[in-house]
Amino acid sequence: MRTLITLLLASVSLSGTPWYQDWEAYAWRANVQTVGALNGNTYIASTRWFLQTRSAGLRGSIKRASFMAGPTQVTARIPCIRDLGNATDALTGADPTYSEVNGMTFTSGGGDMLSTGLNPTNLPLSSASLGIYLGGTPGPDANVPIGTQFIGAGNYFSMVASINPGVASVNIWNPTGAPAPTDTNGTGWYMGSRISAAVDGVSIYRNGTMLARSTAVSGAQVNTAGSDGIFVMGLNNSGSPILATSKAGRGYQIALGFTDAQSGASAKIWQRFQTALNRAVVP
Repeated sequence: MRTLITLLLASVSLSGTPWYQDWEAYAWRANVQTVGALNGNTYIASTRWFLQTRSAGLRGSIKRASFMAGPTQVTARIPCIRDLGNATDALTGADPTYSEVNGMTFTSGGGDMLSTGLNPTNLPLSSASLGIYLGGTPGPDANVPIGTQFIGAGNYFSMVASINPGVASVNIWNPTGAPAPTDTNGTGWYMGSRISAAVDGVSIYRNGTMLARSTAVSGAQVNTAGSDGIFVMGLNNSGSPILATSKAGRGYQIALGFTDAQSGASAKIWQRFQTALNRAVVP
């Protein structure tokens, strides 16, 4: 027993935080606390998210993520992972409606959304993904909850969580042959992922289940230099915010490509996080 206690104390002194904590969760908490008081339950939920993400071997692939959590919409715009992009998600227009339990919503179809500052050219050509957790009323939503496009070059990095059945829903980097699922729910954890340059390189998932896979992929990364990068809760249209979703944002991530197994693991982690925040989990 004495040996065990000694080892535990050593882990505390070497890491700077106790073994049951996570340094990035602690850093996110510290950033949030400069704006508003973070409750203990939210901090515990964030710690578990990081620990589970590391345990699943996913942390190294995630380049930007946000819990969309905390006491105010300002704290909800502070990313928990910021390997790429701005220190905070900037507002492109009016403030959102926000509560930690319900998430963040903007005026549907308008120009109000979040700007990450993450330029997709910083992601590999054959390995990239978008993920977002959406709450609210289930049903089709033709607007775009995350992404960017550059019309002149014909390049896209965007995902429509739910649209009319059989319509293309995720484009990385070109819409040719994009996956077109039959899903019309529009709520839960959605992920669009590209893992290769092959014909089966792009997939879309809902809550860890693959909905559709591409028949062809091509094109180059969207270059958003000087136009605020990838938008969340709407689409960056060559520098202009359009197509804000009516759903409630409850977390997002921008990462390297996830395999089927990794997408399933990620979905479970994001579902557990919603439960920990007392948010309604979308089955």
